[in-house]
Amino acid sequence: MQKTANEELPTISPDAVHLKSKSCTKRCVAVTLGLCATAALTTMLAVHLLPTNQLSDIPLSRMEVSVGSWWLYSAEGDKWEGERLIRLVVAEVTDDNYIIGVTSEEEAVSHGILGHIPWLGRVARADASAYENGDRQEVSPLGLKTGTPLAFSLFSVNWRGNVSAVEDDSSASVVAVSEHDDQLKYTYSKVRGAGILPFELTYSAHGSHLGQGERLKLKLRLISQGSGYQGEAWFARARDLLAKRWQWTSDAVEVAHFQPGEHPQHGAWDMLGLWCRTQHGDSAVDFEVRAVDGGDVALKQVWGKGVRPRPAPHLLLPPFAANYSIKVEHSGSSGTAEVYAAGLLMKRWEVLPQ
Repeated sequence: MQKTANEELPTISPDAVHLKSKSCTKRCVAVTLGLCATAALTTMLAVHLLPTNQLSDIPLSRMEVSVGSWWLYSAEGDKWEGERLIRLVVAEVTDDNYIIGVTSEEEAVSHGILGHIPWLGRVARADASAYENGDRQEVSPLGLKTGTPLAFSLFSVNWRGNVSAVEDDSSASVVAVSEHDDQLKYTYSKVRGAGILPFELTYSAHGSHLGQGERLKLKLRLISQGSGYQGEAWFARARDLLAKRWQWTSDAVEVAHFQPGEHPQHGAWDMLGLWCRTQHGDSAVDFEVRAVDGGDVALKQVWGKGVRPRPAPHLLLPPFAANYSIKVEHSGSSGTAEVYAAGLLMKRWEVLPQ
């Protein structure tokens, strides 16, 4: 059943967010996912790092983990407001890789659209390398000497850096710079309990291409880690379909198009993920997604003057149109909008610790 412009689109409140079905329902709807870490959740999960004397004596460069091992991170970034809590978990172990999921389906969807956690998905057992766009990226400083050069791609950005601050095989850092002078720094630490994943990461955009100086893109900090997690874990295999940013100084209407297509190896998408953030002050913004061929409105959002919308992903479930248009209409003096679309294949595990 297709939604028309006059029908009410279902919205899930931030306080009660869950997709009922474990597999994708074969219908076309638009779902707003609320992604917020409440003060109560922060208090409940604010546990301490493991003391050093409880950690394994295995050197950092040879640490291994098992199904059910988990890491709780505090995350800040320019794609959302405030601090979020994200828990990563080893959902599966193969001969070559750890498969890392996240314990929130909504967070998996958010990552699929925005790609903000590089260590979700596969992490190589041999050297803790991450993967981007299916390619192995040698990002880990584990077992390397100070000054060792590294070249890799993360966040769809190419980086060149060096290993630094190696301390007795218990901690090591990487400092890297992009061609636009963006900066990336992350640290692995056995003493802090992170092991095969970074203890902390800071990604800052400094380049003149921003037009507004330095901007924090992402900051991750490990709060705690442990083993024995039991429950659901999720991962979204994704492919970018659209990324647009507009800036206005007067009334304007912007239109962009994308075609869902399919994943080149795995076929039809389970869902399409959309994300829009606006900054419009005393202006007003209309955001509309429409199937080009049939003309039906798949998603519509209206933000009035002075309304500051909380960024959140939206989902379109199958059947999909062959083509979609995204229209952003701005009424007022000035403002900006960012729009992203991605095809998503969802993977779910029921994790039972080994």
